[in-house]
Amino acid sequence: MTEFGNIGATAQTREYLGRIASAMASMFAIPRDEAVARIGRFWDGLAFRSEPEIVALLHEDPDYWARVIFYGGKA
Repeated sequence: MTEFGNIGATAQTREYLGRIASAMASMFAIPRDEAVARIGRFWDGLAFRSEPEIVALLHEDPDYWARVIFYGGKA
């Protein structure tokens, strides 16, 4: 298990998830640990390890994912 729960990730995607958490904390004035928990719940059990999965994650900027995750949208 990582900082982001059951999300499987490479070093690159863990760093990107951290950028999403920072964006969410900044945009919505929530603690970073809450942002991390929301990310963990949103992508629980997914693995961002293969090229297509990584491309899908990195295709959008951290602010986009912060809004989707905070407001409970679907990716």
